[in-house]
Amino acid sequence: MRRISTLFILLTTLAVTGLAACDDGETPSTAPADTSDGTENCQTYVQGISAATPEGTYTVAISEATPAPPDKGLNTLMLTVTDAGGNPVDGGITLVVEPWMPAHGHGSTNVTATARGSNGEWDAPDVNLIMPGAWEFRMLITEDADTATEHKAVFTFCAEG
Repeated sequence: MRRISTLFILLTTLAVTGLAACDDGETPSTAPADTSDGTENCQTYVQGISAATPEGTYTVAISEATPAPPDKGLNTLMLTVTDAGGNPVDGGITLVVEPWMPAHGHGSTNVTATARGSNGEWDAPDVNLIMPGAWEFRMLITEDADTATEHKAVFTFCAEG
């Protein structure tokens, strides 16, 4: 009886190990695509892509990105900010780029952009996307310190890694 139990355990172990070895990690073609990582919301990056704040007070454009499209690791963005009338915004605001990964509920280090001084151009170096996946670039615009009114324009890009 003991030999049969030992043989049964050995055969069961071999069968389970064999099945695990056959698993190539691929999702079966009949399974629905997993979009829980937010990649279905990713925008296609093009130079000059823009997003307005919901109330239309400001529009932020990504004039240039290095690398292009934005990817895992350090990214440098040149941004252009205009007001509701299309006029360049060179000061009187604080512009922060908040990288946020909504599918995971975490972000990376925020980057405060620096105004170039003309034409509404702002530099945001070292925007760090710490892993592949869907990332929101939340452009947080805060008006003068007295009112601390915040406006937000959002881009969503997929970092390949």
